[in-house]
Amino acid sequence: MIEGLFAQDEFVNDFDTEGDRRGYYIPVVADKKPKNNKYDRIESMAGHFERLKVFFNIRNQNDPGMKNLEDQTLSFEKGSGANDDAPDALQSAIAELNKVTFVSSFDIITSPRSVFQKNRF
Repeated sequence: MIEGLFAQDEFVNDFDTEGDRRGYYIPVVADKKPKNNKYDRIESMAGHFERLKVFFNIRNQNDPGMKNLEDQTLSFEKGSGANDDAPDALQSAIAELNKVTFVSSFDIITSPRSVFQKNRF
């Protein structure tokens, strides 16, 4: 998934060209969701880090892209002017994973308030 603005750009053609070269294609889909404040979106994933729910593969620790993500995430601060595209992309990935796993992880069961009050400790 890539930002909607990039999906309309020549950028998508780069994926097709690379797919021709490799013999397989990455299905590029535009993210057309409306974007709220970037700072708020990135900050919203802090709880995932605080609860130690975000893991990165240690085999990628020296990868330039991973170092870029780490540097941008650690330097993220409101008004800093530091590049924040990597943590923004990470937040979008976390949000997408949460959406997919939440919907399919359990059946929602509802009960009237009276039943809840009767069954509480």
